[in-house]
Amino acid sequence: MRVIVLTGSGLSADSGLPTFRGAGGLYDGVPAERLLSADGYRRDPEAIERWLDRLRVAADRAEPNAAHRGLAGYQRRHPDTLLATQNVDLLLERAGAAEVLHLHGRLDRLRCLGHAHELVLEGSRWDAPERCPTCASRLRSDVVLFDEPAPGYRPLHAALRRATAADALVVIGTQGNVLPVGDFAREFPGLTILDNLHRSGTSLERNFDHVFEASAVDAIGAIVALLEERRAGRCAEAGSRESFPS
Repeated sequence: MRVIVLTGSGLSADSGLPTFRGAGGLYDGVPAERLLSADGYRRDPEAIERWLDRLRVAADRAEPNAAHRGLAGYQRRHPDTLLATQNVDLLLERAGAAEVLHLHGRLDRLRCLGHAHELVLEGSRWDAPERCPTCASRLRSDVVLFDEPAPGYRPLHAALRRATAADALVVIGTQGNVLPVGDFAREFPGLTILDNLHRSGTSLERNFDHVFEASAVDAIGAIVALLEERRAGRCAEAGSRESFPS
């Protein structure tokens, strides 16, 4: 049994990092596609770097929560688990995850605009060199912006294509505004689990076998129990659809 876990900003909400959309979100009042876009970076790269630096400071101060620890612990017990996240923080790694697929980049790295050379960032962006030490191209934060290619999508899609009826897909803390998680679930051949604090107001939830309406911290114990039961052969068939209100 292989498990694919796909997480969004809701995973880190209980660590004090605001979700990207909705009341109090990082993008509240400003369309995310306009604020953090490839075109926006071309127009004012320093403004976006300052915004990312504020997020970097907040992420460094945050601590992994029970959901991060629960997923990291599950991966340690079952190394065939793919932890894929849309988050650019490192809270899963700090919780003990051995390997995390960062779909939208990482706050602790820079990459150059010339050849995509990577440089580990220590401290603030403004403490790092402006130019790549390898090719002298300009450096930028290694975060995928809107309208930019996301290389991490390729291994995620490859894992989804390899999935069988014995496998499981878990989606935590994302409404599917960026990645079509509803489509992923509808086409997934095995068990599918969704956890969001609130319903999407769309048909997203209909595509999942199990739906939790709770914070990631409150739901993680039941989610891990479902996966363990499935692995042990005690879980009900994926076709049964249940709802778990908070």
